[in-house]
Amino acid sequence: MARILVIEDDPGTRDLVARVLTRAGHEVQTATDGREGIRRLEVLEFDVVITDINMPGMDGIELITTVRKRRIDVPVIAISGGGLIAKEFLLSNAAALGAFEVVSKPFAMGQLLGAVDRTAGHLRAAIGDRDRPVDEGATPFHGEDALDVTVAVSSITVRDRQPE
Repeated sequence: MARILVIEDDPGTRDLVARVLTRAGHEVQTATDGREGIRRLEVLEFDVVITDINMPGMDGIELITTVRKRRIDVPVIAISGGGLIAKEFLLSNAAALGAFEVVSKPFAMGQLLGAVDRTAGHLRAAIGDRDRPVDEGATPFHGEDALDVTVAVSSITVRDRQPE
């Protein structure tokens, strides 16, 4: 289980990502923009930060820069669907500034969970906790309760998956 801060200005995307991560066994807190995210990072410890890039106020690029300047030691996963600037450009800038992983919207939740697993696994390896699985205590996503979830730039699609 990882302690994750999700920073996303779109309430639907923010809530869905938080629910999926919580269901996967992670402890999740949310923030609506970069400034709120930095305030939380200054008083609480997180294992992973997931931030959108395009947000009003402090955007994700400025958040990543601020995290590095203040030497807040937390890996960042950047997500973006673009906007006025191509998402590939935004995500490559995020990676150049120190984002551990980048995920392009629209994305399937499996992509985001994989990025979280890789990031949390890197963190555990760095601190010597290699034996604890990432999904310890997680609720598996299969059977009748499984959902196929895709997050798009401005909409969210949730549909029941057929049981395997």
